[in-house]
Amino acid sequence: MNIVRYENPAAAAEMSWRRIALGIAAVFVLALAVGVIVSPAAGLSLIAAGTAASLFGVNSVAYETPVTGATAPTAHQSRHRQQVVAVVTGDGAATTFTITHNWGLSTAELAASFPEVDYEAILAAGNTAAPVISSKSANAVDFTCTAFSGAGLRVRLRRPHTMDR
Repeated sequence: MNIVRYENPAAAAEMSWRRIALGIAAVFVLALAVGVIVSPAAGLSLIAAGTAASLFGVNSVAYETPVTGATAPTAHQSRHRQQVVAVVTGDGAATTFTITHNWGLSTAELAASFPEVDYEAILAAGNTAAPVISSKSANAVDFTCTAFSGAGLRVRLRRPHTMDR
């Protein structure tokens, strides 16, 4: 018995593109894994920040404390921590970013100007960012800044100490 196989040339070309896309995705995942192995804390933060900035075209936030990476700490992760530290990576065009702390601050704490905010320029680009707090809420702080490029700004948020509350 002979089996005759008919193949659609368009379907074969589409399958070829799928294989190429899968290969590119595999290389990207391998590069990400190697970066995390070489320098777990800094590697993941900067890779996540750089990847988000290149894919989405916005200023991205890579958390360093109490979690590492692009995902903000949950309320459970933040509840016993007095500070949240994040590196902001600019894309050269965006003028806003948000840092989420998930502390659930009260109206009285917000009225007392909490959380406290400190900036540190990591690169020269951080000096040109000139961030300004545009709003504070119970769980996040929104910033407005001038456009900057690169992982140029480290932001520290500190909440009121329990003795002050």
